[in-house]
Amino acid sequence: MSMVTPYPSYPSRVGHCGSFPHVPLLPYNKPPSHKAVSQQLPQGPCCPLPQATPTTALTVFLANRERECGEASTRSRKRPLVMSMVFPAPPYLNEDHDYKKVANTIRVLRLAGYYYENLSWQDAEILLKSSEVGKFIVRNSRDNRFLFALSVQTERGPTSVRIHYKHGVFRLDCEHHVAVEMPTFSCVVELVEYYISLSESERGKCCVWLDGSGRRDLPIKIGKPRYKQVNSLQHLCRISLNNQTATKKLNIPSPLACFLQQYPHKH
Repeated sequence: MSMVTPYPSYPSRVGHCGSFPHVPLLPYNKPPSHKAVSQQLPQGPCCPLPQATPTTALTVFLANRERECGEASTRSRKRPLVMSMVFPAPPYLNEDHDYKKVANTIRVLRLAGYYYENLSWQDAEILLKSSEVGKFIVRNSRDNRFLFALSVQTERGPTSVRIHYKHGVFRLDCEHHVAVEMPTFSCVVELVEYYISLSESERGKCCVWLDGSGRRDLPIKIGKPRYKQVNSLQHLCRISLNNQTATKKLNIPSPLACFLQQYPHKH
């Protein structure tokens, strides 16, 4: 399943539709030459990197003009689309910057409260199947080539889309010829916030999921997260402030300002 949307320019530049074979690449095992880098990351259970294991997933597809012209859209559906197997993640995270980026993303995801880490796509489906449309979680991808996946409830039931990481940025997985048009983000939570906002906008009405059969009639809806547990009162207050106030303009003590800056997101 994929996404069709007329995205604007963006800085820096999902049901299961079949089973992918397991490719035993072990993409996130560090080579011996990078032992020194690994020592710079937090040790112990506070920030382990996701373990790569196989899964099924969705891909994302952009078609800037297909939904602007009904005839063109109809014609395009006759062309069979194959699930994307392009742009695999690097064989390993081979830069100091990569390790720090992923470690920071995991830290922020844990603060968010909707990161289910080692949940499989089967368990994610069970978790979301009775939820309202748009309810979502983030979990570790079970595909060797990806770190994370976004699982979301659609009108046809739960589905998952892989989150691609390369060159320090995250984006939803997509086909090769549209990858340069995909919006990219420095953090998975930023990616999630963007698609929540897109789902709520008029522009989001032009965005639909594209499934393996070529159907493009399922609107994208990313709504509220399904939290693992009730967040702390401090975090709930932080979320409330982020939704109502430009926190950088607040005249507040430095420790409180630092606390707000640790999670500058709205969900």
